[in-house]
Amino acid sequence: MKKVLLLLILLVSFNGYSQKDSIVNYLDNNNEITKIKNRTLFIETKVNKGDKWLVKKFNRLGKLLTVGYYKDGDKKYAIGNHKTFFRGQKLTSDINYNSFGDYHGLIQTWFYNGAKNFIGTYENGYKVGVWKYYYLNGNIALREYYTKGKLIKKIVYNIDGVKNLQNPTILNEKLSYEGGMSMFHKRMSNIHDFIKFQVVGYIYLDFIVDIDGTISNVDILSNIPKALKKDIEIYLNNIKEFRPTISKGRKIPTHYIYPLNFRVVFNE
Repeated sequence: MKKVLLLLILLVSFNGYSQKDSIVNYLDNNNEITKIKNRTLFIETKVNKGDKWLVKKFNRLGKLLTVGYYKDGDKKYAIGNHKTFFRGQKLTSDINYNSFGDYHGLIQTWFYNGAKNFIGTYENGYKVGVWKYYYLNGNIALREYYTKGKLIKKIVYNIDGVKNLQNPTILNEKLSYEGGMSMFHKRMSNIHDFIKFQVVGYIYLDFIVDIDGTISNVDILSNIPKALKKDIEIYLNNIKEFRPTISKGRKIPTHYIYPLNFRVVFNE
């Protein structure tokens, strides 16, 4: 017989409030402000620092995801240094802006596992100099040369880091699923037949779609029993029909957050 589990949201170390110089917002999976606590996926804090606002975003378990400065509390213009993190741990981007909100200076990004993604430089919103892109295995994939935002030259490398003399077309493709994303949603709707619990409420799944189309690094952004978490991990790890994201000719991993809404208690 299945155990019945009613999910309660765990919002760590925050209470909703709004004052002139400090604001806390609860955000849903579309980054829209919500007052429905069980729809909350992110918590955003904004603190007035005089001539700028310090904005941080956390996941619903309190792990830091982004931090950076804006000209005002409406976040219209990013300024200064901004950083993003994978689940509050590994740095995934380090980006700089000028006082007008344009990219300016060095930009570096990394994959979830700490491997370098790409590195380049902006000058008042324009790409300049050499931009380098890397495969997940650490080898160089592409060099692009820019002058004031104009691409001058590119050098393409294969996955072993060997220069490709044919200079092939650089592909870019979004993450997809065999048969369409509707097939993935349908498959996820069948998860209740697999798990050993009856669930009422929302469970937020945080995972990586790897370059081979499989799912890894599963995390559950809800306070649930270990046995239920294990069931969900096994179910997701058996999904192998994704077509990975292709960016700058490279297959790259995709960080995915998926909300499961269990509105009905399913009987055996």
